[in-house]
Amino acid sequence: MPDGVGPNGSPDGPERGAPGADPDPVSRQSEPEKGAGTDQWLAPLFTDSTLWPVVIVVAGCLSTLGAAVLVATLYNRNPITAAALLGLGWISFDVCRQHRRESGRLGYLGWSIVSLWGLSAAIGAIAILFGLA
Repeated sequence: MPDGVGPNGSPDGPERGAPGADPDPVSRQSEPEKGAGTDQWLAPLFTDSTLWPVVIVVAGCLSTLGAAVLVATLYNRNPITAAALLGLGWISFDVCRQHRRESGRLGYLGWSIVSLWGLSAAIGAIAILFGLA
């Protein structure tokens, strides 16, 4: 038999199911870092300049919706949007808190949430200032 080839034509080494062989080599994967899931998923949006227009459009849409909820709650005193604002605020706070607890920093997810709330507040203030609300 040629060098490097086992008795059944497979490469040298323990056969599957043989003592010393890895029982399932496919299932053995490196364990991901803590809190890296969302940051790894969001990282290309902020590091790849070809995706920045996507980030701008998504940020504009989400911050406009946030501004509408803020204006309807604070300026028009709508109780339904006040409940929605409390729910969105709690979800945002909870996500940032859990992400910071897992990874030790806010990361892309936390800073995205904080930035969207800030942009929403700015758009809402501009809408009230120019009489659009």
